[in-house]
Amino acid sequence: MGRYEVLETLPGGDQGTDDEEFDSAGGVSAESDGIVYVTDPFQNRIQKFTFEGMFVSKWGTEGTGDGQFIQPATVAVASE
Repeated sequence: MGRYEVLETLPGGDQGTDDEEFDSAGGVSAESDGIVYVTDPFQNRIQKFTFEGMFVSKWGTEGTGDGQFIQPATVAVASE
């Protein structure tokens, strides 16, 4: 499944800054159990969703410290 197909399955996905919304959705990556991570470069954050597309959490603010990003364009997950 491609990036846009994954984004279309998310229940929110509207443009905005709230949970489940994206200013501009960027990179998408998924764990083997189906957890999906999506970058939102212009909001300097990453959002996490279940396999079913339900919002789990988000993190990130603008900056260069721990938990901070400067327009994250891609995201990757490591296999265990």
